[in-house]
Amino acid sequence: MLDGPATPKQVAYLSYMGIGEASCLTKQEASDKIESLRDLIEFEQFQKLLGNWHFERFILYPDIYSDELNIFLTRELPEFLHRYIRGQVKYSSERVTRSKICKVIDELSEVDDKWWQDSQRSAKFYQRFSESYPKCCDGITHETLPFEPSQSDPLPPVPIDPDFLRPIGSIPAAWLPKPGLDAMLEDWKKLKPAKKPEFKLIHIVILLCIFLFFAFCVWVAIS
Repeated sequence: MLDGPATPKQVAYLSYMGIGEASCLTKQEASDKIESLRDLIEFEQFQKLLGNWHFERFILYPDIYSDELNIFLTRELPEFLHRYIRGQVKYSSERVTRSKICKVIDELSEVDDKWWQDSQRSAKFYQRFSESYPKCCDGITHETLPFEPSQSDPLPPVPIDPDFLRPIGSIPAAWLPKPGLDAMLEDWKKLKPAKKPEFKLIHIVILLCIFLFFAFCVWVAIS
């Protein structure tokens, strides 16, 4: 049994999830409420709130989650932005490294320490990064507009192999498909499969004769 009033983190989490008067609960009561949230809230709404909570707690309760916020800003945010940049441009002249990502984050934070709370943070970061390291962004870019996560979803999965433009001459010839290969594959798909062999009466008679011949040879050898 947990004694004492609910902790600030328990109260913050339950309040965000819509549980009223969470501050009046004990530690044990708050723990039980947290365990039963899935039964109290509709599944889709619960999943949405839970996904939003990971990021919005840093905006709503920065003092309570100061340690987690520090981990987010120094580890999770750079990792996400690193994946984001690599997902937007391919085959650049220079490599996108973590040190470059962190340097641009520091530059943005000097101007506005809350820039990462902006819903357009990824686009803002990409613009600043391309200005600071143009050779890291001079490769082949997305055919579509860059993906911009919402405030409630700061760490969306970046496509591992997104579609991007490949103009002839901009990448090594070895990476290009061989001439006529697609046409050959299409022709191969159109070929009719070979017919399965059909056993006729003559085949059965031949097999029977062979069997009788070997049987006769064995009988002669034994006799």
